[in-house]
Amino acid sequence: MKKQDVAGLIVYVIILALAIVFGLLVIGQYNSKSGLESGQYLLFVGGAIVAGVIGNAIYFELAHMLGAKIGHYLITSVNILGFNFYREENKTKFHFKGYDGLTGETKIIPNLKNKKKANPTPYLIMGTVFYAIEVIVIVFLFSYLTREGTGQRSNNLAYFGIIVMAVGGMILLYNIIPFQLDSMTDGYRLRLVTGKKNKESFNAMLLGKTVEEIKQEQGEKVETTSFSSNIRLNQVYQLLSEDKFVEAEKEVDDIIASQGFEKASDRTKRETYIEKLYLIVMNKDLDEAMKYYDEHFTLRDRKDLSDGNTLNYIRTYVLTSGLLDRSRFECERMLKKAYKAYRHTQEEKRILESKLFNKALEKVCEKHPEWGLQDYKINAQ
Repeated sequence: MKKQDVAGLIVYVIILALAIVFGLLVIGQYNSKSGLESGQYLLFVGGAIVAGVIGNAIYFELAHMLGAKIGHYLITSVNILGFNFYREENKTKFHFKGYDGLTGETKIIPNLKNKKKANPTPYLIMGTVFYAIEVIVIVFLFSYLTREGTGQRSNNLAYFGIIVMAVGGMILLYNIIPFQLDSMTDGYRLRLVTGKKNKESFNAMLLGKTVEEIKQEQGEKVETTSFSSNIRLNQVYQLLSEDKFVEAEKEVDDIIASQGFEKASDRTKRETYIEKLYLIVMNKDLDEAMKYYDEHFTLRDRKDLSDGNTLNYIRTYVLTSGLLDRSRFECERMLKKAYKAYRHTQEEKRILESKLFNKALEKVCEKHPEWGLQDYKINAQ
């Protein structure tokens, strides 16, 4: 088990323990005073918890949006419990999508008009600020609604608010943890962006800049920062766009061996290993590719790869299922996701990702022409 998995498990246990204590001391004690039957009280509590999850998920992403605006960033997408809203062709669009977080994710890029002013700190701390406001408002309302002479309905509404606040507190607790969990928390990012160089690297990563572009801006030496791996991964995509597959594989190897790789997010590590697998299947003989696949991809890793809905996951799994596992069913299952994934790919990456996908498909078709998979080719628009 990875150390971030252990850390995540500990945090979940702490949150569960706090939920149990809150349930016993607050929810359990109020049961007899609520004036509700047992079944009604369970619905009351369940409704408050659901409202707390949904309401706070929306509330915290609004906080991120405001923090992004204050920090001079443009918002590219807002994901709330899988409901993803994004801008494309000057229109707001929607689709269901996974996210990196507990209840949502707001993606940002620096505003090029104020690029030097872009500061991620407001974006990362605004959730805590918003929650402090939530606590103040709900505590005030609780005091007002439970004052002497108020009715049962007011008291129930007050406790409904307290449950919503408690749920928000548990979500916030997860999000302010200053070390890496199973997703990138605001607390962890805040720790990483301390210092001017880390802020610059964070912004460069968001803009998809390569090492060469940063060298032109900052001089020949590029300092190792918490976001170095992300920036170097952008360099890999640049090499792939130039059909330099051997050089791209060397760059991936250098990323994995670098000092800053351990500081990278789980998502970055996953994508780095997936690019390595893609390149080794494309560049090397199948025996060597199979050896790497067996040594570096656990059953869990393979399951994550097969569940992927983005083109980098799909093209890699098409190669492994078609050439290493020799499974026509799995290959076709993944290919059926390809066009939808292409439509959901960022516009600036569509041509490259469709090109890399088509190269993977061609390699599988060469090996298994009898499978008849040629029609899955993506024609980039």
